[in-house]
Amino acid sequence: MDWTVGNFLLTGQNKLQDHRRTRVANAYYSLFMAVGNVRGYATGAYSGWYKVFPFTFNSSCDINCANLKAAFLLDVIFIICTALHT
Repeated sequence: MDWTVGNFLLTGQNKLQDHRRTRVANAYYSLFMAVGNVRGYATGAYSGWYKVFPFTFNSSCDINCANLKAAFLLDVIFIICTALHT
């Protein structure tokens, strides 16, 4: 999702052929990529997501599976919030 937002900023600004705006768009792209990488690492590093979303943990899905489902759910929520905000 972060790549999509950054790519939109790049392509939207390049249509005007203004070098300053292109540099600003590249800076925003880098910012979104950095935030996405940190957010992804932090989500994967935290092993207690099944406590935050207890409905992901059941008899057929152990702790690792529940954490993976919770990380996916967080990503979907983030995508929806970002899409609604823009």
